[in-house]
Amino acid sequence: MSQEPSPTHTETPRQLPLDGSPVWYHDNGVAWRTREGAVAHMVQIGPPSPIRMGYEKSLPPASDLGMPDMQRGHTIGAEVGAESPYGLTYEHKSLNQSNSDTLSKRDVETMWRRLYEQKPSNVDLYLVTETSVKPSGPGHHNGACLDTMHYEVWARQRGSGEPPRTLKEIFQDQRQMKRQSRPVLSGSIQVNGDPQRPKITSSVTSRSEQQSLVTELARRPERKRSIRRKIS
Repeated sequence: MSQEPSPTHTETPRQLPLDGSPVWYHDNGVAWRTREGAVAHMVQIGPPSPIRMGYEKSLPPASDLGMPDMQRGHTIGAEVGAESPYGLTYEHKSLNQSNSDTLSKRDVETMWRRLYEQKPSNVDLYLVTETSVKPSGPGHHNGACLDTMHYEVWARQRGSGEPPRTLKEIFQDQRQMKRQSRPVLSGSIQVNGDPQRPKITSSVTSRSEQQSLVTELARRPERKRSIRRKIS
């Protein structure tokens, strides 16, 4: 399975075409820019990669830009097997720390991985994300900070004897994929206000058969809920 080589911190972060043309960075991963300028991904979720590519290192360390409470982050990491060099952002450190008040990016990535681990062998999972960014805050214009990340996980069950389809085949007709699939997880993470002192809103919606997994990870019993928390 092919994947682009790891960058160094001296490289320029990769950019997607402004016309929305898709870029295949991995056999199981494609990215493109939406009309609104967000970075979108479609990934077939696979086993976690044993090697991290470290694409976020193409961004300067946040501390070098005067943002000590921020860190470099990615939209699609090695947890789903197709780490992406696109959708790289700066984000508050709390977004990658599990806590009882809100759903962190780490919690979300854990849900994606656990869905893969628990799925039947004849079910394929497809992750679709959309990530938008904003300036780092009033008086700060260094780098692009996470604004919103939306995500959906779709499950497609193969028929008896049907071989797995490649992501390129699925991507060519997403409408057909969604007709033949069902959403099992969706949600978003939104950073409101100054990214360095943010109010973080997280939401997640699951189908009933995945409720126990979501309840365990989100630490709350409701089927759908949003939580707001201000970082002091």
